[in-house]
Amino acid sequence: MNRIMAVLAVLVAAGAAFFLLSSGGKTESEAPGGPPLPAEVQKAELEAIAKSRASGQAVAVAAAVNLKSTWTGSRIFRFALETNPPTLDPVKITDVTSHGVASKIFNTLVRYDTKMELIPDLAEALPEWNAADNSYTFKLRKGVTFHDGSPMTAQDVKYSWERLLDPAESKRMQILAAVKGANAKIEGKGDVKEAEGLQVVDDHTFKVVLTGPSPTFLHEIIMVNAAVVPKGSAEKATAAGQTFSQMPVGTGPFKLVDWQPNQRLEMARHDAYFRGKPFLEKVTFEIVPKPQMRLDKFLAGEFEVCDIPFGQFKAMQKEHPDLLRQNPTFRTNYLGISIHSVKEGGGSAPAEPLGTNVKLRQAINCAIDRDNICNNILEGRSKPANSILPPAMLAHDPNLRGWTYDPKKAKALLAEAGFPEGKGLRKLEFFYRQDPDAQKIAVAIQADLQAIGLDVDIRALDWAAFLDRLDKNPPDMFYLGWVADYNDPDNFLYWLFHTKQWGDPGNHTRYSNPQVDGLLDKAHVSMDRDERVKLYQQAERKILEEAPWCVLETRVNYILVQPHVKNAQEQLTNMDVGWLMGSVDFGTVEFK
Repeated sequence: MNRIMAVLAVLVAAGAAFFLLSSGGKTESEAPGGPPLPAEVQKAELEAIAKSRASGQAVAVAAAVNLKSTWTGSRIFRFALETNPPTLDPVKITDVTSHGVASKIFNTLVRYDTKMELIPDLAEALPEWNAADNSYTFKLRKGVTFHDGSPMTAQDVKYSWERLLDPAESKRMQILAAVKGANAKIEGKGDVKEAEGLQVVDDHTFKVVLTGPSPTFLHEIIMVNAAVVPKGSAEKATAAGQTFSQMPVGTGPFKLVDWQPNQRLEMARHDAYFRGKPFLEKVTFEIVPKPQMRLDKFLAGEFEVCDIPFGQFKAMQKEHPDLLRQNPTFRTNYLGISIHSVKEGGGSAPAEPLGTNVKLRQAINCAIDRDNICNNILEGRSKPANSILPPAMLAHDPNLRGWTYDPKKAKALLAEAGFPEGKGLRKLEFFYRQDPDAQKIAVAIQADLQAIGLDVDIRALDWAAFLDRLDKNPPDMFYLGWVADYNDPDNFLYWLFHTKQWGDPGNHTRYSNPQVDGLLDKAHVSMDRDERVKLYQQAERKILEEAPWCVLETRVNYILVQPHVKNAQEQLTNMDVGWLMGSVDFGTVEFK
């Protein structure tokens, strides 16, 4: 209690530094920062945190309201979104919001079932591996049509995947990096227009030749980035003066019919959906940035599903246990610490001061009270993380002990770093997504860092601008989470820490270590499960030691679902976080 109040006094005296940018999708360099968060607001946040620590009770917000009647017979599934999806173009999607919306529009060749096992989607069956030429041959379903009425063929698969490999279009090229000829196209070598490993055999047969065996290829192509779209559809959108994100065409159970940015999206039923005509007539998404307003609208019967704001979880457990649903997730939330920065005009350089001082990064790791975040702010919905890999994932090491809360050690490391009590260290920038719940965690982290002597300026950006900033030139620190795209440690460790993955692909801290790269490269291609586990665990230990992340917590996903919704929550998997149900086939969802 005394430590928090001491920090509070420092913050209030300093005038507090929250900058809220406009929600128009502009980056910080394009739009000036908004006014600082009022000192009284920040004071209230910190006092709530201090009180919750002292009492052991969660941070409280406005009281829950009583549930009113819900279903009226309508066949419209109504979602709330906290922010505008940055894109609905599959090859550009890198975030959970876009994926959650786009998953209703598109299909991939294969997907996961509820047990996280691979099953066919647009393919008739899972392909057999041909060791003679390192290939998979997919037999495609017949009778599948796109939203525009055209039939799906192998030419469409080739077009979609060539587009995924196009560096001028795609943010997820590495999904197909194992395909023969892919790297030549990705790296722009010569006049390479097509990857030789993507081969159309006939209208309903598509062959993929790899450079060698890959333990992850079939898992990687479950991602929405590898969705099949009609050949030439992106060019048609351009000719109409639009982008493919604004005019998406897929094979999924719903098609986009209206998008009013920052307000709402509407989808209509795809009557010719290959799994049968959906029960639902429409799916709508209303953008409601404030968590409490989303909950109020849900309890008033205006949405079918909803997240639970910080401070309301215990109330929901008590008042509406019948509406509460939970599922474990492959999700890790973290504080990212920039190791390299982007130089003006191109290139990179070590980020000062954090990127060149491992002791300083380690001090930050020891300064943050993860138990406070998990037990007080998140009300027990998460557990402090000791590792990057979440529990239940292959190669997770339950005996690994990462950095833990130890303010005394944090101060000692800060002195070893050359900044005793923070003296001589400039003010550090800390960015997070503009969201009231994220704000509570940001304030708590700022207080912990301030308590060891660090001067930290925290700023909020709207989701699209936040991602853009991370892709182009991340700040000193940022609060973010990673949700697995597929069920394999490769998606965490290779994607987020390999030097090849800097920026857009996932390595936002721009961490780089040749030893770690070598371990990850070996694990990336090994077909020996035990060897892969050992390699990933070695790499993870080295990464944690060098501290480009402050691993915070792993979370159980809790959502509220109206009682008339059937066959939606039953399809949730470890890949589902939030309430957008990205793994659910909405062609099979019903109301009863």
